[in-house]
Amino acid sequence: MVKTIPWSSGAVIRLFWIRYSNGARANFASSLATQFNGEAVLALVVRKHSFFNANAMLSDVVSLFDENRPEIEALTCGGVERLTVLLIGKDDFRLVQAASQINLPDWFPVCAGMEKSFVISDLAQTAEATPLNCPEGRIDHVSELFFELEAALVNKLREIYGTDPERVARFGAALQLTATPSVGDMRTLIEHFEEHIASIADPRSYRPNAAADSKFLSARLLKIALNNSPKQLGAIASAMAPTMLGSDAREIKPTFFAIAWRPAAKMTVAQSNWHGIMVALFQAYQLMNGSAHAGEYPAYPVALQHSMSLNLRNYLTQARQFVESLA
Repeated sequence: MVKTIPWSSGAVIRLFWIRYSNGARANFASSLATQFNGEAVLALVVRKHSFFNANAMLSDVVSLFDENRPEIEALTCGGVERLTVLLIGKDDFRLVQAASQINLPDWFPVCAGMEKSFVISDLAQTAEATPLNCPEGRIDHVSELFFELEAALVNKLREIYGTDPERVARFGAALQLTATPSVGDMRTLIEHFEEHIASIADPRSYRPNAAADSKFLSARLLKIALNNSPKQLGAIASAMAPTMLGSDAREIKPTFFAIAWRPAAKMTVAQSNWHGIMVALFQAYQLMNGSAHAGEYPAYPVALQHSMSLNLRNYLTQARQFVESLA
């Protein structure tokens, strides 16, 4: 992540914050120390109550350097020309800071005794990667959870078909799976859906598509999301909800992405749940495509991609549990 961030012109020192609260920070800091191409990366643990006041930022940095003088001085023998300092804290970095001037100590490995500017930035917000093409995106887990939700939907359709095929036919008509609410057509479609689910050997490598001739359930759902406006999706969700008993038992909080896709009119709990499922499947599908073709897109902060992926994965898990609870 450090290597992806370009240096500012003329800069010789830069500081990045890393929140690390679930382990031994000293061990973590030791594992990050490295040198390459005349640049050294040094990680320092922030132990005192500091870096909470923008006006005290300069004194906090100077104090941290003094506390870790032996480690910093040891870099002078390595021909270091630029220094990246990683500040390992227990909490998030919440300050917005403009560039500050610092008089580097006489013992400092770069520009000793000189006045230089520095800025502290959150590493995860500053380092960028192409869409979901980084471990924090967890695309393999997104694929697996997408598959599990699709399988749950197919299983639920088969279960309800055994007791109330007419209701399943209405569900299919609402999703535009058939031209009319036909029980026979839905029986055939469910068989196709089940064959597709059974053919997937590795859910973590699952790559659904929305091709016109694809017969599996997620392809049908994705085509609806791709071809309809948020208002139309809301209407489809409204038609789906009455066909699944328990759709209004509890509301699943939609993904943050789904907020942008909400129709203008207020939705019922049941309508919101089915709208959220369609949008989440579409979101996962687009992120899978973004990961597979990462070179075609701009880079975005790693923290943003991690948060978006985590939000989506939490939702997909809750949506599967919701589907399994329906009658």
